[in-house]
Amino acid sequence: MKKSLIIVIIILIGLNQAHAQISTKKKANKMISSMSSFEGTRNYLGENVHQYIGQELYLTNNPMSVREFGYTGFIHDYTRSLCESSNTSFQRHDSHSLNSEYEKLAGRYFLVLDVIKHPKADSDSLYKNKSFFKLKAKDNGDIVYYEYISDNEASFPFIVVDFFQRKKKEFVGKDYFLKQYSGHYYWEEPTDINTGHPIYLSFSTIWKCIDFVVEEELWKLALILENKNGEQLLIYLDMADGRYGYSWIVEKSQVELYQKIYGAQNWRLILSGEVKLGMTKEMCTLSWGTPYEINKIISKKVIHEQWVYRKKYSSDRYLYFENDKLTAIL
Repeated sequence: MKKSLIIVIIILIGLNQAHAQISTKKKANKMISSMSSFEGTRNYLGENVHQYIGQELYLTNNPMSVREFGYTGFIHDYTRSLCESSNTSFQRHDSHSLNSEYEKLAGRYFLVLDVIKHPKADSDSLYKNKSFFKLKAKDNGDIVYYEYISDNEASFPFIVVDFFQRKKKEFVGKDYFLKQYSGHYYWEEPTDINTGHPIYLSFSTIWKCIDFVVEEELWKLALILENKNGEQLLIYLDMADGRYGYSWIVEKSQVELYQKIYGAQNWRLILSGEVKLGMTKEMCTLSWGTPYEINKIISKKVIHEQWVYRKKYSSDRYLYFENDKLTAIL
């Protein structure tokens, strides 16, 4: 009997230690010189809110500049107003008492038990985009409700553990080449995340993804890339996966394919973010990303297109095509 009890205890300890954990990474300071299963491809699911049921969520830390304000949306009773301070979970005791205390929530894991329609969703259009997660804290079993907004990704403070694990598997271990310029924005001088020293970028340098983490400054998902010299570079996921129409990295296997299709010289231009007359739409998209706007005119069976690229710190750029060929750059 004692032997069986010991075996059970060992198994329970092992299961506890195997609990999924999300790793984080801190950068060195820069030195001057309807209900369905979780799809797994996105962290924020918008209106597909019921896909969160059964998922484990990690509550990210806030950047230092806003930690004093705590978290919004965590309450005891979803049938009562969020404006009641007594309804706030992990309540603060200051001028921001409608928010939850930062230290009591940051870095904790929650299981989504249910998704509940907002009580006012049918009577007031202002609440149609809102619902509540019924959450169970993984560490102590606390039950808390969180107000979810289906059209405001910036307000979503969680990372879905399943999404994190899938992305880690997708990127880690693969080799990449870096692009040095985007048709939308310039990239600031890259620095080593461990030393803060500047990194010189070369077209021929291969970078291996060695980890996928939550970066500890902005608390965003990021890839850690390493070259043969041991220099390490951090690339945020939204810069790597092309969700905004442009990706800063290209997988090595894709590079080899593109070189065969377009030739080494053209691919070098694409990697450097340059375009030239005669390039195809696909080549221009690989180089500059997806345009902000496309204006199209069809005349005498010829398709004329103007691609508009919005730039952050300078004038807009324009590409002009006749059918599939680039004919002008402004």
